[in-house]
Amino acid sequence: MAKMKPMEGRNGAEKGVKTTRDLAVAIQFNRMLQSAVPSDVASETEHTRPTGWTGIARVWAGAARRFIVIAAIAFWLGGFTFYAGVAVPMGVEVLGTHKAVGFITQRVTYWLNIAGVVALSIFLLNILIGWRISGKHLKRMLLMTWIAMVAIEIELFIMHPFLDRLLTTQPVREILDVDRFDMLHRIYLISSSVQWFFGVLHVWGISLLWGKQRVPAIATPQEQPTK
Repeated sequence: MAKMKPMEGRNGAEKGVKTTRDLAVAIQFNRMLQSAVPSDVASETEHTRPTGWTGIARVWAGAARRFIVIAAIAFWLGGFTFYAGVAVPMGVEVLGTHKAVGFITQRVTYWLNIAGVVALSIFLLNILIGWRISGKHLKRMLLMTWIAMVAIEIELFIMHPFLDRLLTTQPVREILDVDRFDMLHRIYLISSSVQWFFGVLHVWGISLLWGKQRVPAIATPQEQPTK
């Protein structure tokens, strides 16, 4: 029994040396991994977790921008979709004729065009803010759909007064030139539908743009980097 004690001590010392050696290897390997991480990745990670009032302002500014864009999409494109898909058919069903509904849509389309100008201005600002991080194809998609919507919006503004002149409310509501009104109204409807289609494509482009952007998270006091 007395002879086994030195052997046990020797085995314990060998295990301690081996554990120390393994720990040193692990530390060296960890340092190698850290040195292999590019500096731009580390700086990007720091930028995605802003701290202090600057970080809070960036988060709120990004959220406010997206909220405004979503509100413009909902009010203009969503409003037009509901107007064309639900309000007009229901109006014809209740009032009986497209002629009667036309005097209502005359006022509605004017305000839809005003909403279009506001929404297109917001879309342009959103494009400019995200221009730097957008790829070539995404830039082309956003810009072309925006230009197409603007061109059609100008056309609608030009056509609207011509349609208004063909409608009269005195002494009764009637269309002065039915054939001409039907032709212009058909062109107006087709142009509006094409604009709506480009609007949907533009919204898809906005979704792709926002998918490329990182939403910064505010670092908590425990997560703030030490200097």
